[in-house]
Amino acid sequence: MGIALLSLSLSKFEISMKKIIFILPVVLIMIIGCKKTNKTLEKIYGYYTLKTFNVDGVDSLAPYDTKLGRKFWFYNDKNDNSNHLVIYKTTLEDTTGEISFFWTLNDNNIIEIQKYNYTEPGGILPFISSIVTHWDIGKLEDNELDMSTVYNGKNYLVDLVKN
Repeated sequence: MGIALLSLSLSKFEISMKKIIFILPVVLIMIIGCKKTNKTLEKIYGYYTLKTFNVDGVDSLAPYDTKLGRKFWFYNDKNDNSNHLVIYKTTLEDTTGEISFFWTLNDNNIIEIQKYNYTEPGGILPFISSIVTHWDIGKLEDNELDMSTVYNGKNYLVDLVKN
Protein backbone atom coordinates (compact mmCIF):
# COMPACT_ATOMS: atom_id res chain seq x y z
CA MET A 1 0.00 0.00 0.00
CA GLY A 2 2.78 2.43 0.95
CA ILE A 3 4.69 1.70 -2.26
CA ALA A 4 1.53 2.24 -4.32
CA LEU A 5 0.95 5.65 -2.66
CA LEU A 6 4.58 6.60 -3.15
CA SER A 7 4.38 5.54 -6.80
CA LEU A 8 1.13 7.51 -7.26
CA SER A 9 2.68 10.59 -5.61
CA LEU A 10 5.76 10.37 -7.84
CA SER A 11 3.66 10.09 -11.00
CA LYS A 12 1.62 13.18 -9.96
CA PHE A 13 4.89 14.99 -9.26
CA GLU A 14 6.22 14.01 -12.71
CA ILE A 15 3.02 15.28 -14.38
CA SER A 16 3.25 18.57 -12.44
CA MET A 17 6.90 18.97 -13.42
CA LYS A 18 6.07 18.29 -17.08
CA LYS A 19 3.36 20.98 -16.95
CA ILE A 20 5.77 23.46 -15.37
CA ILE A 21 8.49 22.65 -17.92
CA PHE A 22 5.96 23.16 -20.73
CA ILE A 23 4.33 26.33 -19.36
CA LEU A 24 7.49 28.11 -18.17
CA PRO A 25 8.94 28.78 -21.66
CA VAL A 26 5.57 30.06 -22.87
CA VAL A 27 5.38 32.53 -19.98
CA LEU A 28 8.99 33.65 -20.55
CA ILE A 29 8.35 34.23 -24.25
CA MET A 30 5.31 36.34 -23.41
CA ILE A 31 7.29 38.44 -20.92
CA ILE A 32 10.18 38.95 -23.35
CA GLY A 33 7.73 39.82 -26.14
CA CYS A 34 6.01 42.45 -23.97
CA LYS A 35 9.35 44.05 -23.07
CA LYS A 36 10.34 44.16 -26.76
CA THR A 37 6.98 45.72 -27.71
CA ASN A 38 7.32 48.33 -24.92
CA LYS A 39 10.84 49.24 -26.08
CA THR A 40 9.56 49.60 -29.65
CA LEU A 41 6.67 51.77 -28.50
CA GLU A 42 9.04 54.03 -26.56
CA LYS A 43 11.19 54.43 -29.69
CA ILE A 44 8.13 55.35 -31.79
CA TYR A 45 6.68 58.00 -29.46
CA GLY A 46 7.66 61.55 -30.32
CA TYR A 47 7.50 64.38 -32.84
CA TYR A 48 8.58 63.75 -36.43
CA THR A 49 8.94 65.60 -39.70
CA LEU A 50 8.00 63.86 -42.94
CA LYS A 51 11.07 63.51 -45.14
CA THR A 52 9.80 61.09 -47.82
CA PHE A 53 6.35 60.20 -49.15
CA ASN A 54 6.59 57.78 -52.09
CA VAL A 55 3.76 56.12 -53.97
CA ASP A 56 4.84 53.13 -56.05
CA GLY A 57 8.44 54.38 -55.85
CA VAL A 58 7.59 57.87 -57.11
CA ASP A 59 8.31 60.94 -54.97
CA SER A 60 4.84 62.24 -54.07
CA LEU A 61 5.66 64.97 -51.54
CA ALA A 62 4.29 67.74 -53.79
CA PRO A 63 0.73 66.32 -53.92
CA TYR A 64 0.98 65.35 -50.24
CA ASP A 65 1.93 68.91 -49.29
CA THR A 66 -1.30 70.25 -50.79
CA LYS A 67 -3.39 68.12 -48.40
CA LEU A 68 -1.45 67.55 -45.18
CA GLY A 69 1.42 69.02 -43.25
CA ARG A 70 4.72 67.32 -42.58
CA LYS A 71 4.51 67.33 -38.76
CA PHE A 72 3.62 63.98 -37.15
CA TRP A 73 3.17 63.29 -33.43
CA PHE A 74 3.00 59.72 -32.07
CA TYR A 75 2.02 59.59 -28.39
CA ASN A 76 0.25 57.57 -25.72
CA ASP A 77 -2.78 58.97 -23.93
CA LYS A 78 -2.21 57.94 -20.31
CA ASN A 79 -5.92 58.44 -19.46
CA ASP A 80 -7.11 55.51 -21.57
CA ASN A 81 -3.74 53.97 -22.51
CA SER A 82 -4.39 54.39 -26.23
CA ASN A 83 -1.85 55.34 -28.86
CA HIS A 84 -2.52 58.37 -31.04
CA LEU A 85 -1.04 59.85 -34.19
CA VAL A 86 -1.69 63.49 -35.04
CA ILE A 87 -0.77 64.92 -38.43
CA TYR A 88 -0.89 68.69 -38.36
CA LYS A 89 -2.48 70.37 -41.37
CA THR A 90 0.01 73.17 -41.85
CA THR A 91 0.00 73.42 -45.61
CA LEU A 92 0.01 76.43 -47.92
CA GLU A 93 -3.77 76.08 -48.32
CA ASP A 94 -4.72 75.19 -44.73
CA THR A 95 -2.68 76.62 -41.87
CA THR A 96 -4.83 75.24 -39.05
CA GLY A 97 -6.22 71.93 -37.96
CA GLU A 98 -5.09 68.39 -37.68
CA ILE A 99 -6.23 64.88 -38.37
CA SER A 100 -5.96 62.25 -35.69
CA PHE A 101 -5.64 58.50 -35.67
CA PHE A 102 -5.62 55.62 -33.21
CA TRP A 103 -2.81 53.16 -33.72
CA THR A 104 -1.62 49.88 -32.28
CA LEU A 105 1.61 47.94 -32.60
CA ASN A 106 1.53 44.17 -32.93
CA ASP A 107 4.28 41.66 -32.16
CA ASN A 108 5.42 41.64 -35.80
CA ASN A 109 6.29 45.37 -35.74
CA ILE A 110 3.24 46.29 -37.79
CA ILE A 111 1.47 49.52 -36.92
CA GLU A 112 -2.28 49.51 -37.51
CA ILE A 113 -3.61 53.03 -38.07
CA GLN A 114 -7.27 54.07 -38.07
CA LYS A 115 -8.56 57.65 -38.31
CA TYR A 116 -10.90 58.74 -35.56
CA ASN A 117 -11.60 62.47 -35.82
CA TYR A 118 -14.03 62.50 -38.69
CA THR A 119 -14.86 66.17 -38.17
CA GLU A 120 -11.71 67.25 -40.01
CA PRO A 121 -12.16 66.69 -43.73
CA GLY A 122 -9.32 66.07 -46.07
CA GLY A 123 -6.30 63.90 -46.01
CA ILE A 124 -4.51 61.99 -48.71
CA LEU A 125 -4.40 58.27 -49.29
CA PRO A 126 -3.67 56.33 -47.20
CA PHE A 127 -4.23 58.95 -44.46
CA ILE A 128 -7.99 59.42 -44.83
CA SER A 129 -11.11 58.51 -42.90
CA SER A 130 -12.89 55.17 -42.86
CA ILE A 131 -9.90 52.98 -43.72
CA VAL A 132 -7.54 50.93 -41.61
CA THR A 133 -3.97 50.56 -42.83
CA HIS A 134 -1.24 48.21 -41.68
CA TRP A 135 2.25 49.72 -41.82
CA ASP A 136 5.40 47.59 -41.77
CA ILE A 137 8.20 49.22 -39.81
CA GLY A 138 11.24 49.12 -42.07
CA LYS A 139 13.62 51.16 -39.98
CA LEU A 140 13.28 52.32 -36.41
CA GLU A 141 16.22 54.15 -34.91
CA ASP A 142 16.55 56.89 -32.32
CA ASN A 143 15.95 59.59 -34.92
CA GLU A 144 14.17 57.88 -37.81
CA LEU A 145 11.04 55.86 -38.53
CA ASP A 146 10.45 54.33 -41.97
CA MET A 147 7.20 52.52 -42.62
CA SER A 148 5.39 51.18 -45.66
CA THR A 149 1.96 49.87 -46.56
CA VAL A 150 0.01 48.65 -49.55
CA TYR A 151 -3.42 50.17 -50.09
CA ASN A 152 -5.61 49.74 -53.19
CA GLY A 153 -2.72 48.04 -54.97
CA LYS A 154 -0.32 50.94 -54.41
CA ASN A 155 2.85 50.86 -52.31
CA TYR A 156 3.29 53.75 -49.90
CA LEU A 157 6.59 54.57 -48.20
CA VAL A 158 6.86 57.14 -45.43
CA ASP A 159 10.18 58.23 -43.97
CA LEU A 160 9.97 60.30 -40.79
CA VAL A 161 12.80 62.08 -38.98
CA LYS A 162 12.46 62.65 -35.24
CA ASN A 163 12.63 66.28 -34.11
